[in-house]
Amino acid sequence: MAQFGLKLGVRRVLITALLAALVGIPIVFMFHEPAALHLQSILDNFNSQLGTDTLTEIPQLSFWEHKRLGYLLKKASMPNKTVILTPLNHAWVTAGMIDLYFESFREGENIQELVNHIVIVAIDKLAYDSCTQIHPHCFMLRTNGVDFSGEKVYMSEDYLKMTWRKIKFLQNVLEMGYNFIFSDADILWFRNPFTLLVEDFDVQMSMDIANEANTGFIYVLSNKRTINLFKYWYGTRERNLGVHEQDSFKKMLGEQGVKDIGLKLRLLETSLFSGYCERSNDLLHVCTMHATCCVGLGQKMGYLRSALNAWKEFKALPPHEKLSKVPNWGSC
Repeated sequence: MAQFGLKLGVRRVLITALLAALVGIPIVFMFHEPAALHLQSILDNFNSQLGTDTLTEIPQLSFWEHKRLGYLLKKASMPNKTVILTPLNHAWVTAGMIDLYFESFREGENIQELVNHIVIVAIDKLAYDSCTQIHPHCFMLRTNGVDFSGEKVYMSEDYLKMTWRKIKFLQNVLEMGYNFIFSDADILWFRNPFTLLVEDFDVQMSMDIANEANTGFIYVLSNKRTINLFKYWYGTRERNLGVHEQDSFKKMLGEQGVKDIGLKLRLLETSLFSGYCERSNDLLHVCTMHATCCVGLGQKMGYLRSALNAWKEFKALPPHEKLSKVPNWGSC
């Protein structure tokens, strides 16, 4: 026991010394990513050996992640401190999902400039490496002990961890003072959503079908109410084991704790913010198309390719034919 105590004491001394050394590093070094990630890995190894690695259960941004995220949010932000956040893992990279996502911005109506305000949130190292080859704003969101690089089957254990990691991360962004649109990568953008969003609401969220919230597309303003909402939301994980964040959100809306927050929530019409669950036929006004109700990466990719082709066909029509065009979005 004495020998174990001595080893533990030595480890703690080493950690303290390492942290002290890191504090003295010039600020410019924070953004030298390879070195920063290596140093963070060293800290993680120490924490793991001491049995204090709780990041999987209670995700917290590390010192380096917080600095890096602040740097990227500032670079990508619109003048009103709004950014677009899109998650990405390696499976979605190799399937071509992120390519379709960016292509929709190129094919959309005057939304090419919005790409400058996107921060891709890579949840594994392979996705991060791929992102840095195609986009200037890439953030590596690490989760110790979890490999998010492969396709995550709907409602599997890793899928659930991934959805709740998202909620904690978005809380961090709000606490840093930034508004955001969170957009899943399996969403095509056709028009500028900011022309349809209003500032009278704290949270504006897409739907699967009428009055059924979908957390794949959310516009959130940073204020006390929304920060408290995301804290409360994440807190529901403990009493909703085996439930993903979207179903937990629906359950908590009627709870007194949410009512006390005083949140102003708006659900977005499926005719404008559409998905496969309830597809819009209004090509003159539809803003986004989400591969909802398509299970599996292959089905999502097939549907999104068909949907993007339908949009391109619509764009190519003469004005008088666009008025009566009924889209052939395809199927899952």
